[in-house]
Amino acid sequence: MELWTVYDRSGAEIGVCEKGRVPDGALHRVAHLWTVDERGRFLLSRRALSKHHGGLWETTGGSVQAGETPKEAALREAAEELGQHPKELRLFREFFGEREIVTVFCARYTGEPIVLKADETIDGAFFTKEELRAMHARGECMPFTYEEELFAFLFGDSTAG
Repeated sequence: MELWTVYDRSGAEIGVCEKGRVPDGALHRVAHLWTVDERGRFLLSRRALSKHHGGLWETTGGSVQAGETPKEAALREAAEELGQHPKELRLFREFFGEREIVTVFCARYTGEPIVLKADETIDGAFFTKEELRAMHARGECMPFTYEEELFAFLFGDSTAG
C-alpha cells in the first residue's frame, strides 16, 4: 500500500494517508522532473490509457511517498516511467497548488534509451518548446502553469530555443 505524507497550508507535516485519500484541506507533495537534451528538447511520456488523464503527454513526475524526499520521488518516477537515471537534478521551484505542494526539478538527458513501463506509459519522445506550447494549447498534455518561467530558467528567456 502506497502512503503519502500530508501537510497543512503552511507546509507543516500533519500525518500520513493512503494514496489518493488526502483529507480535506490537507496537501500532499508532488515532484515534477523536466529532462532536457543537448538540443533543448524536453523528454515527455504519454500516460497509459488506463490511468487518470490517460493518453495525455506529461513531464516525469508523481506523488512523493511517505519517507521520501521530492528529489528521491523525481528520481524514482524517472526510472519507473521512462527508464531514466539522471545524474544531477537542479531545483527549479516549489509552489503550493490547490491540493498539493509541487517541487519542480530539471535534469540533462543522459543518453539512456527510453524504456516504457506498460502500466505507466505508452510512449516517450522529445519535444521542442514550440511543440510543447502547441500541445498544451490543443489539450494534448497535462496542464501546467509555469512553462514560460521554466523556459526562462533553462534558456535565459521565454523566446529562445
